[in-house]
Amino acid sequence: RARSSLASPGSDPAFHRRLCQPRAKLVVEVDGGQHSEQVDAARTAIIEAEGYQVLRFWNNDVLGNLDGCARILAAALAARTPPTNAD
Repeated sequence: RARSSLASPGSDPAFHRRLCQPRAKLVVEVDGGQHSEQVDAARTAIIEAEGYQVLRFWNNDVLGNLDGCARILAAALAARTPPTNAD
């Protein structure tokens, strides 16, 4: 079973409170209307430079289409999670 944490790559406090799955090198962000595309793009570039993929969902997408968001997340995890010795 994959573990996840609420600490993202890097030590900058701006990267905390996002969902991060280190083994899959996947970061999930759920954004509200207060987010700026310019700020998000800069943060995404930093995270991607560390080898992570960033999946970004809007709050209303998660609240209104949780199953669809879960399918996207599951597909990204399956594509990025390396097999273990038990697999």
